[in-house]
Amino acid sequence: LLNPEAVVLGGERLDAADLFLPAFEEQVRRHSFPKEAEDLAIVPAELGEDGFLIGAATLAVREFFRLPAEGVTL
Repeated sequence: LLNPEAVVLGGERLDAADLFLPAFEEQVRRHSFPKEAEDLAIVPAELGEDGFLIGAATLAVREFFRLPAEGVTL
């Protein structure tokens, strides 16, 4: 990614985010373009253990309700 607004971290070890998040953020900023990294938010996920399921369900619902490009009659 060249210029994301946010990096959201998740996973089983997120309960220890206070231990690794500062070092992770330092490395991301060290290896990024300074101007682009200025406003970058690096945050822990808020959806809990089921975050990946919620994301997958969201993608499936969005795809289900997407109208096909051709042959649409309403």
